[in-house]
Amino acid sequence: MRVCVLHTSPGLSFLSSPSPHPSDRHPSHRHTHTHAMREHIDTLLSLRPRDVIQQVINIGILLSIIFFGWRSVAIATNCEASIVVVLSGSMEPGYQRGDVLLLHHRPEYPVEVGDIIVYTLPEHEIPIVHRVLRIHERAEDHKKFYLTKGDNNVNDDRFLFSRGREWVEEDMILGKTYAYMPRLGYITIMFNESKLIKYLALAVIGFLMLTSPEEL
Repeated sequence: MRVCVLHTSPGLSFLSSPSPHPSDRHPSHRHTHTHAMREHIDTLLSLRPRDVIQQVINIGILLSIIFFGWRSVAIATNCEASIVVVLSGSMEPGYQRGDVLLLHHRPEYPVEVGDIIVYTLPEHEIPIVHRVLRIHERAEDHKKFYLTKGDNNVNDDRFLFSRGREWVEEDMILGKTYAYMPRLGYITIMFNESKLIKYLALAVIGFLMLTSPEEL
């Protein structure tokens, strides 16, 4: 916000009319929002079946573009889950809750000690984002096993494993991080923690897209 300071010369005086009330200078935000919502409702009521079909087709095209873009990124990174959101504080202060992580799983960049990986366990539905602490290579087949730990945790991840498991296996790894976007995924946490917020947001987005007078 820019603040302007007005200086007056000594010995000069100015007469000014009273400043108008803020409500006189600017239209009420409430009236603006009400008017905009009324326009969307009027548009929805005036839609012909052909208009509804056209808008649904436009939405389908948009979703198809998003899907093919997602698949292209997955192929380029060799990673099905190329974007994940940090859900806990176990990697603080490096990664905060709500940060978006970008992953790749390309064979020319193998996982090394110190890398931050995302992996899944059969006993846990939610992927885990932790740092590689140790790597063990089995002599007979050169298969690699990994021990991980959250930067903000006291112990390694073995307390998360089911009985008998000591390592993270290669086929459990979704990918390793190469970039992140701070706090960008916090809205997904809100959606996951509150079904009401998720359904309301989807309903509002669908309503606005359907009643948009412009083609997508």
